[in-house]
Amino acid sequence: MTKSHLFHRMHLVLLACITCCVLCMGMAMPAYADSGDLDRINRYVVDVTPNENGTLTITVDIAWEVLDSESEGPLEWVQIGIPNHLAKNPEALSSAVQNIYVDGSYMHIDLDRSYYEGDVVPISFRWEQPYLYTLGPDGTVHFSYTPGWFDHADISEMVLRWYHPAGISPSLVYSNSNAAMTEAADVVTLTASQLSHSEKLDLTLEYPTWPTALTDDGSADFYEENLADDDSVEDALLLTVIVILLFFFFVHLHRAIWHGGFGTDSRTTYVFVDGLYYPKGKGGRPVPGSKGVKKPPRSSYRGSGGGSSFGGGAGRTRSSCACACACACACAGGGRAGCSAKNLYGAIHMPEDLSLSDKKQ
Repeated sequence: MTKSHLFHRMHLVLLACITCCVLCMGMAMPAYADSGDLDRINRYVVDVTPNENGTLTITVDIAWEVLDSESEGPLEWVQIGIPNHLAKNPEALSSAVQNIYVDGSYMHIDLDRSYYEGDVVPISFRWEQPYLYTLGPDGTVHFSYTPGWFDHADISEMVLRWYHPAGISPSLVYSNSNAAMTEAADVVTLTASQLSHSEKLDLTLEYPTWPTALTDDGSADFYEENLADDDSVEDALLLTVIVILLFFFFVHLHRAIWHGGFGTDSRTTYVFVDGLYYPKGKGGRPVPGSKGVKKPPRSSYRGSGGGSSFGGGAGRTRSSCACACACACACAGGGRAGCSAKNLYGAIHMPEDLSLSDKKQ
């Protein structure tokens, strides 16, 4: 990538950041800190089984407790961060997971119903994750893995288990996290409790050999150099984000001038339950006796429960994570969604060997 192209990309990212920040300030959405955490992760278990072809089968079990379903409505979907967008074969393993699919750096999960304060949602799923190993010049095979974390929820207990290929023991096992590590013949286990916002577990392993011959075109290096760097597509996406955000900003401004108008009380908000919108009542539940409609009055869209957001979240608001995501931060999203491990160089495609003097030119 040439320097001029590099700075062109950086300017696009900066423009997206500025637009997002203006939008966030203009919309003045409520911050999570206003009412405390909306959710808590009671238990978070990640089991990783390497396959002979170098991919990983990852199984996740989460006990997700809803602490507040009134501030932003009930919980209806979640997004959990994953290592890269080429994850495949997602599979639901609990009845609470109605639909599951890969959405960029997230695993998007639609829940089977709306969940309210006090509910504990059993979210279990698995998928196959490629492009995570690297090959050493001496024939060693290396893995580094960080499960998705949570920026706006505490984790009461987290367990990460990594199972070794049959008959092969690692020559190196390392973790930067403050977790208890136990090693057995076939598995390494990390255990931690009372993790605060954004705390995470990580694990690095080195194997002296592998059951089959692994190739460079299945490695993490190949992904970074060939599959995660589509400049034209990302430039188009950045510009699209800018246009969309500006559109919603001016729509919001128009509604503010009209005070919600359109013949509807602007203070009324709605919740989305079983495919219909109902006036929101006490505890985030529909007003007793109210009639559901397929589309709420236009002035109430801002407060509707459920739905989607620009950056990830937990199915309540389309809001505050927009800034975090578009600004190419290390976290793949924001809000109450789990984040995935990404490096800043990969996010904006700045060569890691670019010197400080080169950056100033």
